Amino acid sequence: MSVIEDMKGFMVTEEKAGPKINDELTSVVNDGLRKKAKQNKVDELTKKYAKPENVHSLTVPKINLGIWSQMSVPNRMNDVKLQKIQNLLGKAACPMLYLMDLFLSKSQTNDGLSREEVQSATQLCKDAYQMTQETYADITFRRRALIQAEIQPKYKALCKDDVPVTDFLFGNDIKDKVKEMDAEYTVGKKLGKTNFKIGKKSHDDKKTFKKPYVHVPKRHFDKPSNKKDF
Repeated sequence: MSVIEDMKGFMVTEEKAGPKINDELTSVVNDGLRKKAKQNKVDELTKKYAKPENVHSLTVPKINLGIWSQMSVPNRMNDVKLQKIQNLLGKAACPMLYLMDLFLSKSQTNDGLSREEVQSATQLCKDAYQMTQETYADITFRRRALIQAEIQPKYKALCKDDVPVTDFLFGNDIKDKVKEMDAEYTVGKKLGKTNFKIGKKSHDDKKTFKKPYVHVPKRHFDKPSNKKDF
């Protein structure tokens, strides 16, 4: 390669693709990376693996109590969610480590992998990938959740988990979604009995009730008695 060609290649911004993989596997992977799995399925998968006894660093670090007590509630909530993601990533590392351990032990002998060992290795790969996939998807949706605070109230529905993710975090048809939400907002304002506002109470909702005037005749006990107590 000439110097000029090398310089041209240095400025290429397109991501270089690797070799293709199995078509069926591709379909499953492309779909899975853009969706969140059901929690019960994730729980079943993570329960299959315990961390290796001699790998203590896979434990999610806890926040020191003195620091935790100084943190705001939103930051605590964000940290708890990050701990969940980190824990899942640690679980995904377990089958990877067991797989590497299998290969290392086999590399030290002249014995190849048996059919059963190949099947076991394939299962380890599958489980490791699925947990990694769920971590990847969780981070994607967590990004949307963090952005939600910056979005106007009437558009916050864009951050719901059922809104499809594409190469763009809020999907390809975000303009159409915004127009649809604007239309719903306008209809709501016209049809509602009160002012249609999201996130704020309408002034029309505040009704002032005046107590009805009731004449109460004066009675002898309305004034303090001058009688002496016995």
